[in-house]
Amino acid sequence: MTGTQIRDLRKALGYTQARLAEEISVTANTVARYERNELRPSPPVMKLLKLLNMLLTEKKAA
Repeated sequence: MTGTQIRDLRKALGYTQARLAEEISVTANTVARYERNELRPSPPVMKLLKLLNMLLTEKKAA
């Protein structure tokens, strides 16, 4: 998942960087670094982001 995809997911969820950070157990600064492609999410964080994306997709389909 790219930084742009993470930012788009966060915005689609209506989350601030701080809120997304809380949901995936990282700091808001880390989320900002993900979004700027300065840092790649660890595998466990990537799984959480993919899960949030799946939930968003299901919510849109319902």
